[in-house]
Amino acid sequence: MAATSSSLADLRKKVNDLNAQYDSFFAGQPRISRDVALMDSLRDNIRPVVTALAALPASKDRDEVLDTARKNLALYETESKSIREAQSGGPDALEAHRLSTWAGFATRRYVRHFAGKSRATRDLGLLSELIEDLKHLNEDLSSLSQEFTNAEVTDARTTVENSLKLYQDERTAIQEARGRSTPEELADLLAQVANDQFQIYQEHFVGKSRVSRRPDLLQRVINSLEGVLDLMQSAGAKLPGHAHNPRNIETVTRQIAFYRSELEEIRKARQDTKFPDLVGALGTAANEIFAEYRKHFAGQDRRTRDLALLSKLCDQLYEVAHQMDDLDRVREDEMNLHNLSIVLDNLRFYEREFDEVGKAQAGTSPAAR
Repeated sequence: MAATSSSLADLRKKVNDLNAQYDSFFAGQPRISRDVALMDSLRDNIRPVVTALAALPASKDRDEVLDTARKNLALYETESKSIREAQSGGPDALEAHRLSTWAGFATRRYVRHFAGKSRATRDLGLLSELIEDLKHLNEDLSSLSQEFTNAEVTDARTTVENSLKLYQDERTAIQEARGRSTPEELADLLAQVANDQFQIYQEHFVGKSRVSRRPDLLQRVINSLEGVLDLMQSAGAKLPGHAHNPRNIETVTRQIAFYRSELEEIRKARQDTKFPDLVGALGTAANEIFAEYRKHFAGQDRRTRDLALLSKLCDQLYEVAHQMDDLDRVREDEMNLHNLSIVLDNLRFYEREFDEVGKAQAGTSPAAR
């Protein structure tokens, strides 16, 4: 009896270990980007486990494990076939998936930073970046659909076109909301907008390797602050006695100068870095984000988690993924492509987890993970 119990425990562990691999590498991820060889390995490894379980004496515990193992075997067999089918479209299907992926991330960024938020305080620089990204995606999707089309291309084009109109309308609405502010309200509002830009610099640049930083992000911050400065100076002319506006103008002016000098240093650092070292720096940056996620979120009660921190991690990982994707379009590199695949998997997971944490804190989903 002891030997039988031990065998059942060992087999249960194998079933759980294989399922953990499935959850890590396949659950919730797009089939077209999955490693079919790994899926085949899961399928082939669970088959002898099912056979061994079936050979054990029947019991309630044995039957439960055997039922789970059989269901998992059926799942792995189905997934193996589905992955092959998804990948049968060749390079065009992979490109369609890539474009669809980035369209999805644009939508996610909008949801996290704009949906349900006060318009007047929103980041116009980020919104303009999203609009430009969608325009490029729309062009690429249009070009692709002339040669190849599938459900992913069709859905992505619909998403991009609808989102593009929404974001352009939203940009106008934000500008109008600020235009309705009194000079006093606008002065205070601009101070908040400036602080938000300072926070972007703090979260994405302070203490980070210059080589792994995206220059266009810092340029976006600078452009946003220059727009804020112009409005502050206009508001100041109407409010010469405003208590904080002159000091705010001085602070923003100083930060713009500092960020400009830092942008030059970042560009110089990247220019002086060899391609493999740049790939390595981005990989290191991703690993640092993964470590922070594990520290603050893995295995924790969703109700107690910091949603703003999770949004920050999503943004930081997006920046890494963006740069890896840029490198991939410049040069084929096996290590960068491998790293990009891992980063995209984790970014999709973080975005889903953001929704789950939000639901748990609103009392609409189970709290524990």
